[in-house]
Amino acid sequence: ERSQQVGHLNQVEVSLWGCLEAKCQMLNSAVLKPFRVAVWICRCVVIQRQRGLSVLHSGNRELSGSFPSRCRQACNTADSRYDFAVVRMFSDRCSIRGWKMGLETSSGLRLAIEQIRFAREYTRSLLDTIPEQLWFEQPAGAPSCVAWQVGHLAMAQYGLCLFRIRGRAEADLTLMSSAFRKKFSRGTTPDPDPATNPAVSEIREVFQRVYQQSLAEMPDYSEAVLQEPVDPPWAVQATKLGCLLFCSHHEMIHAGQLGLLRRLLGLAPVR
Repeated sequence: ERSQQVGHLNQVEVSLWGCLEAKCQMLNSAVLKPFRVAVWICRCVVIQRQRGLSVLHSGNRELSGSFPSRCRQACNTADSRYDFAVVRMFSDRCSIRGWKMGLETSSGLRLAIEQIRFAREYTRSLLDTIPEQLWFEQPAGAPSCVAWQVGHLAMAQYGLCLFRIRGRAEADLTLMSSAFRKKFSRGTTPDPDPATNPAVSEIREVFQRVYQQSLAEMPDYSEAVLQEPVDPPWAVQATKLGCLLFCSHHEMIHAGQLGLLRRLLGLAPVR
């Protein structure tokens, strides 16, 4: 068996890539392919954590490279094995020429909005089947809980769809508090203690408010604004449009973790 230090993709490589190949063969939609693959790769990551294997990527860190032209740059990051594998997965395993073309045209914004809608509906289909009393349950060996996943998605969507596009706005004060943002930001450790977390109802409300505000503002973003560069970290491409396009993929990554958390909590499969 390969060393733990090599990374989780080495340790689950055979079953992971076999699973990805099987899934990709069944999919015809260029929009859905990367979503489905993201879900399956992240289920493998959670399984890897349960087995006590070393961690290169916990789901709290966005990719620092883009695809396909910057694959090699992604290999220079701390999570190089995982980053390059995801870049390779998106560019080689999935036929997404139409999706990549959207990065260079005004259709990119429409595509981003539709993907964000689809990702949210998928996430909701999972959350609606998880009783709220289980949101802070952290199954044995699992690195996270449902509450942290949802709070993190709200925080990330605010950053990717609002803050990174137009900066802070007065309306943001009603979206989420600074304490909420810090509690679920990238790199934080999930805390399963309800006493030290916002209530499930508050997490749900913030999750929904940020989504609705994003949908309200995104159609008004101009093409010129969306082509403006952004500072690292970034994925897809170093523009504001790239932030919007990555939002849905980031959500599907965490939907994969939510799906596996459901099963670890003893719930039956949704599909």
